[in-house]
Amino acid sequence: MASHPGYYGDLVEAAMGVGSVVSVVTEEIERDLHRSMPEHRAFQNQTGISALRRVLTAYAHRNPGIGGAGFLAAGGSVERMLPDYYNTRVTGALVDQGVFEELTRAFLPPLYEHMRDLGVISTISLSWFLTLFLSVMPFDSAVLLVDCFFYEGIKVTFQVQSIMEL
Repeated sequence: MASHPGYYGDLVEAAMGVGSVVSVVTEEIERDLHRSMPEHRAFQNQTGISALRRVLTAYAHRNPGIGGAGFLAAGGSVERMLPDYYNTRVTGALVDQGVFEELTRAFLPPLYEHMRDLGVISTISLSWFLTLFLSVMPFDSAVLLVDCFFYEGIKVTFQVQSIMEL
């Protein structure tokens, strides 16, 4: 904020007045608003949800290739730490999902076979990676995970995934 005074306000203003660029992701943002950290009291009222809407819409305007990208976009971590994770093809998340599948097959064969038999390994794990597992853990744990993520990077998701499987 200190290095770019007024930048966020300008983005919000521009994004709210833009048609085609943001309208492509507006539905995605609206759909995700109530799913982004529902346990956190800040997002259980209209004031918090409106603030999240502004942040996500401004970010989508700033970086149209990423889209809504959930609450992670709000921190700008997407560009620096997760390149290609939230583009329209979710390439980075799909690559990590493939690594997860291979690691599970190699080190936890019973779990891999069970998930494969249920037909859910791809469906479930993509959601885990797109939300950095934040959508399936309590808020207090999620805050700690985000700290670890900023310190260690994406490898934390594989460490968390292995702990969650135990």
